[in-house]
Amino acid sequence: LWLRGPTGYSPQEVLPELGHRTNKPCLLVKHEATKQLRILATISVPEDLRPLLAKGDNSQQLRQLLLQATHPSLEPPVDVHFISEGRTIVIVRPLRTEGSVRDYLHRAKPKAPYNTKYRGSAEPLPAERVASYCRMVLEGLVALRGAGFPSAMHLHTGNVLLNNKCCRISDFENSLLGLRPLLSRQIQRQLTRLQEKAGDAGLHDEAADVVVFGSLLFELGTGEVLQGPGLD
Repeated sequence: LWLRGPTGYSPQEVLPELGHRTNKPCLLVKHEATKQLRILATISVPEDLRPLLAKGDNSQQLRQLLLQATHPSLEPPVDVHFISEGRTIVIVRPLRTEGSVRDYLHRAKPKAPYNTKYRGSAEPLPAERVASYCRMVLEGLVALRGAGFPSAMHLHTGNVLLNNKCCRISDFENSLLGLRPLLSRQIQRQLTRLQEKAGDAGLHDEAADVVVFGSLLFELGTGEVLQGPGLD
């Protein structure tokens, strides 16, 4: 419905299973002014945040925070809109034809359905590329923390996009919208125990960053998703 208005975008292709979230449908759209292809995602805002985002000042502040998160290792949205009185947020990002790091590991087509494209085995990266990618991801995490974002609980290889041999952290708005991260239950339980021991709220975020970054590092080096805090 939003695209029926004067948005400056025209729909090109429906991508209903681009990611793992069933409540986050995506479209391939064309920006009419530049003719560039972009990915448009709609996210259902959790009910407890809707009254807060229904207020214009709050939604505008969140919009500016996302748009201004610029860094070589970040993939900020190019457009952010709140519709339906704050119940839905529209996020538009450039189309990265190289896909995500997880796509690269599995040699998968970026626009293929999420539930099928990662069924095959993945190839781990060579040590030099692991080091290069990890450095860029760490720089992105530092930039996010400096911009005032909370812990990067949503960091995983599917949310790190590739563009001309550079890694860019995407979908970092998830941490502000209260969405559930893509972590195994075992890792989430371990993280909860670490945060309980930490006590301080700032250390909570540091513990989360360490866990998700370690999980990403493990997947880059082995080609396998880390399912638990230890190895058999």
